Amino acid sequence: MKWSPFIKRILYSPWLLAVIPATAIILLLPPLGLKYRLIVEETGKQYSTDVYADLNSDGITETIRSGKGLPYYHLLIMNSDLRVYDQWNFKDDLHPDLKAVSFGNIDNDMYMEIFAFTYKGDSLFLNINEFFEPDGIKLDRVFITKISIVNNTITSNVYPAGFYDVNGDGISEFYFSVQTGFGLEPRLCYFFDKLNYNIEIGNGVSGDEKVPKLVLHTFAENAITHGIIPCEEGGNLQISVHREADYLKISVEDDGIGRRKAAGHSLSTGKGLKITGEFYDILNQLNNRPITHSTIDLYDKSGRAAGTRVEISLPVDR
Repeated sequence: MKWSPFIKRILYSPWLLAVIPATAIILLLPPLGLKYRLIVEETGKQYSTDVYADLNSDGITETIRSGKGLPYYHLLIMNSDLRVYDQWNFKDDLHPDLKAVSFGNIDNDMYMEIFAFTYKGDSLFLNINEFFEPDGIKLDRVFITKISIVNNTITSNVYPAGFYDVNGDGISEFYFSVQTGFGLEPRLCYFFDKLNYNIEIGNGVSGDEKVPKLVLHTFAENAITHGIIPCEEGGNLQISVHREADYLKISVEDDGIGRRKAAGHSLSTGKGLKITGEFYDILNQLNNRPITHSTIDLYDKSGRAAGTRVEISLPVDR
């Protein structure tokens, strides 16, 4: 046929071979108003660092790997065979210059907490996770301070200093400094304390009264362990002592999660309160005036649990 060579020249024309795929690409491209966008992140922001700690006191260290996934920065907690226990995701960014991960045991139990510093913009946050303890400390995005950023680059550094129970409340504070080599920001030392407490001594208390250790210790420990520590925002412990006639009136009050919620997920055996009760029985057999106590559940105006108060009546010498 006379048309055959002409058709072949058209079909094998470089112009036609270029137009066909170009047309297909144009037809397959999404419209300009589409809400989805492709964002290519520079590889310099992605990093992976392994650190090691025995988080559950079993004598075998776990591997904690920090890195960047999609869409979150995260920590992977793995066993010695690099099998993943779980992944802890962050709403903010990790950065190696912030000394992102530290380990401590502020509540002095068998489980260590992971302390991770993150940032968003120029704000520095502290995150805490007592990973292997279901009822342990878990805090997200505790604001610490502003950090220095020059030309979109962090110029501040975080230096963990250690864990010390300076105020003697049984809960260690986490001390660290934030420093920068640029700008006018001061080099400051910070500490994070899970527990705030206050002791109030009322009228008539001389300070010479003898209070058996278990009378106060057990209730204060329960308030901290089961009431305050499970609270994400921490809490307050108020101990008040005053005298009424021949009795010391001692009040131990916390603004924690309340007894009902604590009982729902606590692993406590209740042995401490049992021992205290037996100790009371022994003392009451030796004294004519017994030691008594009562536990009061506290609620806010909305009827939600707002803590617990234990009131103790302790006979003292006239």
